[in-house]
Amino acid sequence: MCKKVMFLVSLVAVLSLAAAANATVVTNGGFESGVGVAATGWTQNQFAPGTTLQRVAESPHSGDYSMKYVISWTSDGGPKAELMQTTAVGSVPGSNLVDLSFWYKGALGTSEVAQANIKWLNAAGTEIGGTAWWNFTPTGNYQQFSKTGLSGPALTSRAKVTIQMVGGAMLQTGTMYADDVVLVPEPMTLALLGLGGLFLRRRR
Repeated sequence: MCKKVMFLVSLVAVLSLAAAANATVVTNGGFESGVGVAATGWTQNQFAPGTTLQRVAESPHSGDYSMKYVISWTSDGGPKAELMQTTAVGSVPGSNLVDLSFWYKGALGTSEVAQANIKWLNAAGTEIGGTAWWNFTPTGNYQQFSKTGLSGPALTSRAKVTIQMVGGAMLQTGTMYADDVVLVPEPMTLALLGLGGLFLRRRR
């Protein structure tokens, strides 16, 4: 009887862990927190004149704020608006699968591209791997960008998420909005690992 009770308690703990895994490890993914045009927890890089990347109270997917990208410039070097966040130490263990998603809309100018990428970092913050650059094309309505089942090398501890808009050497005027960025561990990965351990203990 005691073993059954302990098994049920452990099972509840594993399922609770799986439910908790639905929580995003990205902070302020909806850009609701910030001071003026700067969003708390995010790095907003703007390269070349005519390029802006700002937290704005317009066109949100949810809530009151979104991140607005604008490129209106001719530059041989290529203008770029780059939004980045590095998650906390231990938030993305290398053995876990994670899912990335966000919502976006807009209209790109001539030769402009919109891209997303994840860099895998160890606990010291050193880059040890990364995904490909994923291109996506904004339209007038919000669409969801989604990549699932992602994982880094074994020593991965953190992830650096980048969402950017890049221009070329031609005259361009483009705008993009991004909102509701989430990076979550896949709950079934954690649940199955936990359940496997429980059944091994039961067999003993």
